[in-house]
Amino acid sequence: MAEDLLRYAYTTIKDGFELDDFPDLEYFDHLDHSETSKRMLEEAAKEVAKKLLGRAATMASQRLLDELLPRLEDLRLPDHHGQAELLVSDVHFKTSDAVISRVHRPESFVSIDENIISWTLTNIGLSGTGNWAYDFIAAQDNGGFDLSIGGMSGAVSIALERDDRGRIDMRLQKCDVTFGETDVQFTGGVGCFCLMLVFELVVKPELNRIVPDLLKRGVKEIVENTVPQLHYFEEYWPLALGMVDITSNLLQSAIH
Repeated sequence: MAEDLLRYAYTTIKDGFELDDFPDLEYFDHLDHSETSKRMLEEAAKEVAKKLLGRAATMASQRLLDELLPRLEDLRLPDHHGQAELLVSDVHFKTSDAVISRVHRPESFVSIDENIISWTLTNIGLSGTGNWAYDFIAAQDNGGFDLSIGGMSGAVSIALERDDRGRIDMRLQKCDVTFGETDVQFTGGVGCFCLMLVFELVVKPELNRIVPDLLKRGVKEIVENTVPQLHYFEEYWPLALGMVDITSNLLQSAIH
């Protein structure tokens, strides 16, 4: 196993992966099968595995981010219809045409702990626009809103498992999205004093609650749909080739 891993590293990984600290591959090919040689191979494989894992995590992190950003930039929130009770009548309100117009590039980090790959996103910033409207008895009002959310973060955990055919598969364990600062500014609408009261006391609080929640659900769905792209990880770490078992001591040592 150790020899297979070393051969993979020497013959497959090229740019961005330095093996200057290790002898060339011919040196390992000419080793005998003594216990000393086996220990030497194992130690070299552990060090190379650490470099492979670090490189794999960095490359996978950037590839995931490249997949995620266009999806966030194309995010459209679903229209929402709701109602709230007042003494004289219910207020019916809705949001529509809510879209994301700007995405602040977050920080992306991938780490490995035993058979768990964790993907962490921090400092996600989003801004967008949408429309609101409501009707109350015979009166109607409408306008727009500007949405800005900063300091969002996401935490995803994926378990590496072998399927029935012995291939590496990935199972989503956790996907959490948390918000930082949220700001919703409303424009337009609000005619007479009565409508202004209805908007300020009923509609505005509901919209302040609903719009961020719609966005949070949309972002979480996009993150979850991006997770399968972690198979990019297999391009930089030979798990899929069966060279290193996810339960092996070699991988455990490389991780820690």
